[in-house]
Amino acid sequence: MTDYLGSANAHDNSITKFGQIGASYNFTGAKVSALLGIGWNWLTTGLNKNKAASDYPYVDASLRFVPNKKNSFGIVFHYSVWPPSSNYKSENIIHVSPFLWHTGNPLLKSHRSYDIGISHTFIPSNKFNMTLFVNSWLVGNRAAFVYVATPDGILRTIQQPVGKFGHYNYGINAASNWLEGKLYLSGQLAQLFVHNGLPYNIDHSHISFYLQALYYLGNFNFAITYNSDNATDNYNSMSGIWTKNKDAFVLQAGWSNSSWNIRLTARNIQRWNWRSSHETMKSDNYSVDRWTSNASGHAFVQISATYTFGFGKKIKHDNEPQASGSASSGILK
Repeated sequence: MTDYLGSANAHDNSITKFGQIGASYNFTGAKVSALLGIGWNWLTTGLNKNKAASDYPYVDASLRFVPNKKNSFGIVFHYSVWPPSSNYKSENIIHVSPFLWHTGNPLLKSHRSYDIGISHTFIPSNKFNMTLFVNSWLVGNRAAFVYVATPDGILRTIQQPVGKFGHYNYGINAASNWLEGKLYLSGQLAQLFVHNGLPYNIDHSHISFYLQALYYLGNFNFAITYNSDNATDNYNSMSGIWTKNKDAFVLQAGWSNSSWNIRLTARNIQRWNWRSSHETMKSDNYSVDRWTSNASGHAFVQISATYTFGFGKKIKHDNEPQASGSASSGILK
């Protein structure tokens, strides 16, 4: 139950019931390993007087083929259906800014999600390895934000179904070691394509890469890393937001033994502005052009030191309590 308090009061009462049954099978052979998991989900949701029930399958599958010591091929596939969050089904209208309001859609239904990935790893020797990969994420029965012009300003609604959405990524990464394992080099080159259909009707493409070198000299270690600027849709098919992050250049030097670990880090020493990311979105009646500024994009130097106390035999703790997922708040966002 959610109460909205302010110039106009409102109340939402939502309830969700969920059940799942499934089975999985693992197979491991000399050259082939596979996993197949299938099941069925049941879901009933109610928001105020609106109620809906649905049932849907899910599939998790993977296959790895290793014909010899130098090559390995893999494929993964995931299919599932995702119910809409309760905070998107509220009919209340929330005043966000002097000219923008948000509302939900009580008729929203579950959307489908397809993940497909293919990879090939090549290891000609113990000094070099390389992986080629292709991944895609597709959304069916998609819902998205639609901005409607009204006499009082812009109302952000949620409509379903809308245009198609596809997220595609392919690239290559490689690593090698030299000087009897003292020098370690790695890198990756990848390209991202995103097709975001109506209501945004836009295509994005971006190429990114990273390079890293690590060197070990006794108890000393040194590292240099460069990450190019990158762009992403943040795996969000509803908002249409496209985020570009600035590049990062990092220098590190450290010393460690069985008790001490001392590290000196210099990050982005060539940059003296605070801007770190740029978000854009274009649609009918409403667009976004927003910079985010914080310390992560600015030059800084950090010194850290840790000391580990030993109390006899080392024990791995794997049964300590951890935080688990929580239900959505139900508040319209």
